[in-house]
Amino acid sequence: MSELSPHQSAIRPGVPGQSAISAEVISIGTELTSGRNLDTNSQWLSVELGKIGVPVHYHTTVGDNLDENVAVLRTALERAHLVIITGGLGPTQDDLTREAMAAVAGVGLEFHAPSFEGIQQMFARRNRPMPERNRVQALFPAGSEPIANFHGTAPGIWMWLGRDPGARTEERGPKSAVPSSILDPQSSILGLRPSVLLVAMPGVPSEMYRMFTDQVRPRLIETFGLRRMIVHRKINVFGAGESDVESRLLDLTQRGRQPEVGITVHDATISLRVAAACETEAEAQQLIEPTARTIYERLGKLVFGEGDDELEHVVARMLQSRRLTLATAEGCTGGIVAQRLTAIPGASRWYRGGVVAYAHEIKHDWLDVPTDLVDA
Repeated sequence: MSELSPHQSAIRPGVPGQSAISAEVISIGTELTSGRNLDTNSQWLSVELGKIGVPVHYHTTVGDNLDENVAVLRTALERAHLVIITGGLGPTQDDLTREAMAAVAGVGLEFHAPSFEGIQQMFARRNRPMPERNRVQALFPAGSEPIANFHGTAPGIWMWLGRDPGARTEERGPKSAVPSSILDPQSSILGLRPSVLLVAMPGVPSEMYRMFTDQVRPRLIETFGLRRMIVHRKINVFGAGESDVESRLLDLTQRGRQPEVGITVHDATISLRVAAACETEAEAQQLIEPTARTIYERLGKLVFGEGDDELEHVVARMLQSRRLTLATAEGCTGGIVAQRLTAIPGASRWYRGGVVAYAHEIKHDWLDVPTDLVDA
């Protein structure tokens, strides 16, 4: 078993540089595939990886099944240089990430005494006895490196498939077999992609956030020589359809253009995301600016804001700048307009109140809406 080795100052031989690296995020847990829980880890990791210049090309979610875990890992290892896994590192029988990683590598599991001591100490600090089952959390695929978890009992795993020119080895502990029905050396990925890195972290978001931020991200930066960051600028548009907006920007949305321009639609609002990869944020913003200026020129008043701006924020700014107030009367919207307006801090300065008049007689009696208009 190898300990988490010191950061390397240069990219390791056989490891792709930043221009070639791509990532896949795999979230493991039946609570995710069943729809009981929302997978927020993949979203968070994609944003964080983008900040250090690593594009995530795939998200995969899989339940707690060993055969299926192995299958998705093998697929990921064929199409990504970096595979980040969350979940499946707990002590229960359905926590199978370590077994799946060992299976695709064609190796067994080994006991790591320092990790076991760390788990014991975690229980001691909480004044709780450690169940014997937690011992399984100190098992790691042979040749992998434990990532200490200072906020929980599940250590992470750092593992190269193929070769790791900078890895150190130490005396290995007793092995734990991976089921022979899964472990098939002939189908191992070893040798096919010698520079694929797997990083497994706990599925508990708070533990995963800290492990990635404090340990994984710094090492990824050093390992892959990540000197670039991906910077996004989001321009928000309302008042035209997606195809209409895109038709005015066809030269900007072409594949392979730098900076890239992507279009997404949510609640009738169109967002144009301009992205550039540079070594500094200032350089990226400088590259993005001419494209953003062109978007403003071509779309004119259709552009209402940037970033997290929503239509209600624009309404609030306009009312305050003109020293006006607003009241609302809603029917079929059921109060949604009032809810979105009052969610803005300080809305009481310009929003007086609202009425939800759903029944026809209420619309007529309370709001003087003509009967023929209601019945139309």
